[in-house]
Amino acid sequence: METKNDKNHTVSFLVGQKETFLSRLRELVAGRALQQAADDWDIPKSTLSNYFYRGSNPRIASVKKIAQKENVDFDWLTGHSDKKPERNLQTQQTQQTQQTLSSEFEHDMQAIMAILATLEPEERSQLVKLLGRRGSMYLLGLLDHDNQVLLDLREDRKRAALRMESMSEEQFREILSKIEISTGETISEVDHIDDNIRVRA
Repeated sequence: METKNDKNHTVSFLVGQKETFLSRLRELVAGRALQQAADDWDIPKSTLSNYFYRGSNPRIASVKKIAQKENVDFDWLTGHSDKKPERNLQTQQTQQTQQTLSSEFEHDMQAIMAILATLEPEERSQLVKLLGRRGSMYLLGLLDHDNQVLLDLREDRKRAALRMESMSEEQFREILSKIEISTGETISEVDHIDDNIRVRA
């Protein structure tokens, strides 16, 4: 439980302990971007930057929060104990996953930036607008009730619907005739609905 002293007081380091704390903190960051670590630990990035680059003494509450999130001992993290804790396997797997995702994201961003760098400023602007417009249209399409129903279909029914796309007009009409018999809806009504959809589009 966090006390008022924890929140307002900083950790007291003996000679060498502060360096140990920073070393162990780097170990816990474990390849993550500083912002990612700050998000994971629910502390401001500026706080971590102050520890690493300005030599600020950490508040007890912040160190306790980091230790709890990383499932390590407070005394080990601050250099008051040399006994390294056995960290939770799930915590390690989560960190590895985050590192992989972060690395993949950075690689993808570098690739996108390289592509954009080959374009003229006006071309970049047009591409950004096009991507924004197409992306918005796609997302708006997902809000359509019929599209939501199609997306929620069982896999076998999705495959059946997709097969209709490659059918000849004659095969397609034959299936519509069977639908007409089973539902009482005529083909002309279906055509009329399709025409209305095209007009609205």
